Amino acid sequence: MTNARKNLLYSLVLASLIGIVWLWRTFQSPKMITLQGNTMGSTYQIKYIDVQNRNFQSDIDSILAAFTRSLSTWEPESEISRFNKGDSLVYESPFFYPVLQKSLEVYIKTDGAFNPAVKPLVNAWGFGENKKDSVNQHIIDSLLTFSDFRLVRFDEKKIVKLDKRVMLDFNAIAPGYACDVIGEFLRKQGIERFMIEISGEILCKGLNLENQPWKIGIEDPRVTEDKRKVFRTVALQEQALATSGNYRNFYIKNGKKYAHTINPKTGMPAQHNLLSASVIAPDCMSADAYATACMVLGLHNAKQLLEQNPDLEGMLIYDEEGTLKVYTTQGFERLLLP
Repeated sequence: MTNARKNLLYSLVLASLIGIVWLWRTFQSPKMITLQGNTMGSTYQIKYIDVQNRNFQSDIDSILAAFTRSLSTWEPESEISRFNKGDSLVYESPFFYPVLQKSLEVYIKTDGAFNPAVKPLVNAWGFGENKKDSVNQHIIDSLLTFSDFRLVRFDEKKIVKLDKRVMLDFNAIAPGYACDVIGEFLRKQGIERFMIEISGEILCKGLNLENQPWKIGIEDPRVTEDKRKVFRTVALQEQALATSGNYRNFYIKNGKKYAHTINPKTGMPAQHNLLSASVIAPDCMSADAYATACMVLGLHNAKQLLEQNPDLEGMLIYDEEGTLKVYTTQGFERLLLP
């Protein structure tokens, strides 16, 4: 074989090897998959990094549909709706018991500020699917007698009411729990880098495609929904973030503003200067529940709650005589981006 033919053969082999290496690296390089959809009367967005470029849209939609059939009060035949209409429930899904466990934990730690049994009051004030035409102090006092999470008993198989009038509402914890459920699904597929946002609640694991923590914006509570803008940005890697506020879901009647956050102790919509509470926790179900509790408690007690729980970090945005002010825990402050 002549030298010219040898050189040509060598060049062809080298080019082939380079092509194979390029194809292999292209196939093996991480890819960002972005999924979007609707669930629980809201939306979701999920980003994950997968070298196999797999699309789990149908699997995730199926999980969220099953989740909704279990915990959504807007579904007439869901597990929770049937429990609310009856006096007991034997669980049919894997979702009901864990959310009860976490609800009880947060109920105790917040001295009842987080209370899933607040649903009759939520309905009375016009924020549920079973709305009353009017509300007065007599009605509120009557509803307070059975809007109490201590009036249920549950174990790993079933839940029973001690008062048949008790109704539960997991809307202040279910979106966060849904993030945890989808996160567990992704981990079982071998995916360890993802960002899950469901109805505004967020769970982040690992680093993003640029090998940086996920950058998550927190909304400015002063602006209307059609003019949304970011107030602060946090960098999350192995945490969950939930924000609760009264700046979106409210109505005005006879010149008075009624917010959707109901104080389970008074039966009245929360009235204080706290505009929004953002809570970071190891899991999104906890972050969701504690953010709601902060909005019930108000600024002073919410600060105490955050300071007394080492697993929680928080940012509280509040109004002080017309001036917007911010309180952050030290841990939350370290995660804020310039």
